[in-house]
Amino acid sequence: MEGSTGANQDNCCCHSRFSELSCSHKITDLKKICLGIFLTASLLLAKAQSPFSMRYKGMFVLPYNTNVQQTLVGGLSGIDYDSKQDLYYLICDDRSAINPARFYTANIKLSNKGIDTVLIKDVFFLKDAAGQNFPNNKQDRFNVPDPEAMRIAHKDNLLVWSSEGERIVNARDTVLTDPAIYLVDRQGGYKSKIALPDNLRMRVTEAGPRQNGVLEGMSFHPNGHHLFVSLEEP
Repeated sequence: MEGSTGANQDNCCCHSRFSELSCSHKITDLKKICLGIFLTASLLLAKAQSPFSMRYKGMFVLPYNTNVQQTLVGGLSGIDYDSKQDLYYLICDDRSAINPARFYTANIKLSNKGIDTVLIKDVFFLKDAAGQNFPNNKQDRFNVPDPEAMRIAHKDNLLVWSSEGERIVNARDTVLTDPAIYLVDRQGGYKSKIALPDNLRMRVTEAGPRQNGVLEGMSFHPNGHHLFVSLEEP
């Protein structure tokens, strides 16, 4: 079920370093997923345009199989912070295999000891140009996304997210899905797609992007007009 802007204790999941789980979700496994929170350059640049420094604030561990609004929380690949809303946006790199491609909103409270509390509030499914959830590999293997990064486009009140695409070329199958950068609203609704240069298109020949080595991280310039994107491989 798609998330709404108002979370309640039946839908959200709150964890504290110094207290027990405060929601009603049952944890069925002792294995845990590590959520590392860093004060990144992109987060700090959103607050100030003067010289800055970064400082590690610690790591927070979410219990394995944490479930929010009937979706599995995990594979958190990118994070950004909206200081006006005091709200974090976390994209999940699940390729619609467990649940449709999605992102979460969260409140993260810091203390002198580091990260005190993480409250996962809502989940929103990313939509394609037709307004539908992205398919999984069994539904349409040529249009499966590979979400990696998410940033807030403050000037337009939108979110920007990147997909790494796919390249499978072998004797049994050929799948070429180009990397992509999408603009969506705060609920994941499709707005537009940024045109990428031709050298970022997947090819059958041994040229262009490699599998799982393309668009990985993103950050806006302080002026909000320029988006910088990093590649996982040369």
